[in-house]
Amino acid sequence: MSGGKETSRQKMIGMMYLVLTALLAMNVSKEVVDAFVTIDQGQRKTLAAIDGKLSTQLQALATNAGENAELYGAANISAKTAHSKATELIKHIDLIKAKTFAISIGAPLEGEIPAEVYANGKFLIGLDSVKALVGIDNYDNNTNLMVKEPANPTIEDNPDGNNYTGTVLRDKLIEYREQIIGELKKIKRTETLVLNMEQTFDFPTAEEVKGTGEEQWVVKNFYHVPLAASTAMLTTLQSQIRSAESDLVDKLYTDVEGESLKFNALRGASIPLSTTVTQGGDFEADVFMAAFDDANPPEVRLGNIGVRFDSTTMDLDGEYEIIPMEGVTGKLKIPAGGLGQQTRDGVIYFKPVGGELRKEPFYLDYLVLAPQLIVSPTKMNVFYKGLPNPVNISVPGFTSDKVFPVASAGSLSKGSEGYVMNIGKGNTVNISASVELPDGSKKQMAPVPFRVKRVPDPVPSFSQAKPTDNVISGLKVKNAKGLRADMGDDFEFDYTPIVTSFKIVTVVNGEIREAKCTGNTLNAASKGILGNMRKGQKFSIEEIMVKMPEGNRKVSSISLRII
Repeated sequence: MSGGKETSRQKMIGMMYLVLTALLAMNVSKEVVDAFVTIDQGQRKTLAAIDGKLSTQLQALATNAGENAELYGAANISAKTAHSKATELIKHIDLIKAKTFAISIGAPLEGEIPAEVYANGKFLIGLDSVKALVGIDNYDNNTNLMVKEPANPTIEDNPDGNNYTGTVLRDKLIEYREQIIGELKKIKRTETLVLNMEQTFDFPTAEEVKGTGEEQWVVKNFYHVPLAASTAMLTTLQSQIRSAESDLVDKLYTDVEGESLKFNALRGASIPLSTTVTQGGDFEADVFMAAFDDANPPEVRLGNIGVRFDSTTMDLDGEYEIIPMEGVTGKLKIPAGGLGQQTRDGVIYFKPVGGELRKEPFYLDYLVLAPQLIVSPTKMNVFYKGLPNPVNISVPGFTSDKVFPVASAGSLSKGSEGYVMNIGKGNTVNISASVELPDGSKKQMAPVPFRVKRVPDPVPSFSQAKPTDNVISGLKVKNAKGLRADMGDDFEFDYTPIVTSFKIVTVVNGEIREAKCTGNTLNAASKGILGNMRKGQKFSIEEIMVKMPEGNRKVSSISLRII
């Protein structure tokens, strides 16, 4: 069943095989084997996500079948059958995991699996927990349980009456694959999905790989394979089983829905490209039937200015124009003349095959504005020197490629989101723009002025104590590492100031003692001063220099008393 382009799932499994082969060819370190724990965790999350999606799919299908058994009944039965088979197979795989783990923690081969390991058809312990309890690089337990001899893998039941062998598992997987593919082949346009199922659920026997140099599926995946790797592979199989079921249920649902599109209600609708238009531009909208027969296009009539739809006659009360059609869609384009709120009424004529003429009204409501430049700073209402200032620049009624902004000073450049303004000299800067009109001409917008400010002083702190604090605990002094500076919660820019130097100063027996530190950490001299201080003594941190956009800047000192 091989051949064709590999799916992403198959590529992932192929990579797992390569890694596994490499692991078996060398003395595997526990760090490498631990990687399979991560694979198992990811597959369990995928399985949980698919289970959630399936629950919604099955519930929706069952609800619809309850309301319309003739239309949805067969699809619902097929989905329930596939779900039952998938659930049975997933429980069987959980039983294999649980048995292997039970043996690994000393349970006898013929004994029952402990309830804390396996209950209600589920393996209750994840591979991340298994790692903490048993050796996940154990090769023997899984081999003895599922394969025994690679030349002739075992197929018999274990003493406890259950069958854990890889050969039986492969047969169950093949049976499940054939059931899913059989259902898919009953549905149109599922050829690609069927091919993917055949490639994903491909479990070659010894006879099928004879002469190819490859190993049969059972031996390749479970003979002398670390517990971590085999468990991750089993979880991957469970994820693939549920994914195949989900694909089938989705196809069953869409197949029924695709054949049940019956239009028995009509309503006129209009979708404007924008409800705000600048003077000199155009109001554009799509006008269409919300439900239609593509072999019987409607006629769309737009009333002239002041003409309204009369509900008593179900028609326009004055002159109108017929809108050009593209298939069943009317392409509407109205020149934007006068400013302010504008309204237009229209009506759609439609005659269903074999039915009576229908008339459905639609209404247009849009606003015409004079062109106006809008410049909005992303962070604050000012620009800061030395920082890239994000700014949004737009003009209502014009797309971004029709707006051309400029700055009176500094540099204005395109950013990942909007524009970025870098300030040069001066205390103000003006942002202006020109816009391109529909006829290709340019129109200049009035400039918008902005203030320019220096980045505010950061707030220094010593073991969380700030200039506004007066005291500090002795424990905090003992644990202090150095000094930091923060811009404060009110500063919205992503800028981190760095302390470049500071000085510890205190008075002992009338004598001033001080130690100057370079960088933001305490040196040996400063630690010596602070280490000899006692409760009630005062000290200060002075000459604090912080690296800012324009260079080093001196900030507020901190004076503290030890309590």
